[in-house]
Amino acid sequence: MEVVTVDFRELLSRHAAIAIEKQLRLVRSVAGSAWSWDISQASFRIGEKAWAFQLLGVEQEANAHWRWAWADAEQGLSPRLLGAARALQAFGQRYEIRELVEEEIPVTEVSGQEIAALACGLLDTQGWWRAPFGGGVAWLLLTDLGLARSATPRPAEMARVLTRTLAILPVDHAIALDSYVVHHGGSVERAGATATARMREGGHMVARFDERHRIERLEARVA
Repeated sequence: MEVVTVDFRELLSRHAAIAIEKQLRLVRSVAGSAWSWDISQASFRIGEKAWAFQLLGVEQEANAHWRWAWADAEQGLSPRLLGAARALQAFGQRYEIRELVEEEIPVTEVSGQEIAALACGLLDTQGWWRAPFGGGVAWLLLTDLGLARSATPRPAEMARVLTRTLAILPVDHAIALDSYVVHHGGSVERAGATATARMREGGHMVARFDERHRIERLEARVA
């Protein structure tokens, strides 16, 4: 049987914008709230609410590497915290994605934020949390937020989400645009360096690409 390989950056590009949309909604919903976590007790709180979470891994300060949580499974971590990391590991093994199967990777090659965004999109969760500690930063995938699914955003909001996505994640702009629009039931038409994304519920976005195939201008239109 032929093995199908998948590129990490392409995979991230396909899930990036919808993940950032979810994350922005999460951040708005908990803005200003204090948070705390205790890995030994498998607990995480924002304000007075306890949240279910999975530990994806850690950006280690000492060697500037990302280390997967499953690589430390024998160090006393609760197995119930490793489900998401294990699922990504299995996906990586199936499709030969090096970034998902190597125990440690330099953060110059892949960051915790990139892993968290991919996990949020690929595993269809509602957001993630960056949790600094003495030895680096742990990245938590929040799996039971109790947030209602939002309606399809208007083109103006989608343009803001895409702009934010392209600013903070190293993705293929065309793939990110296409995947985000299709996710929300729209379609993309291309003519030269211009892409027009038409949304099922009305309105559209117009993206202009530069010579490096990056979006240099993105406009939302009502009609």
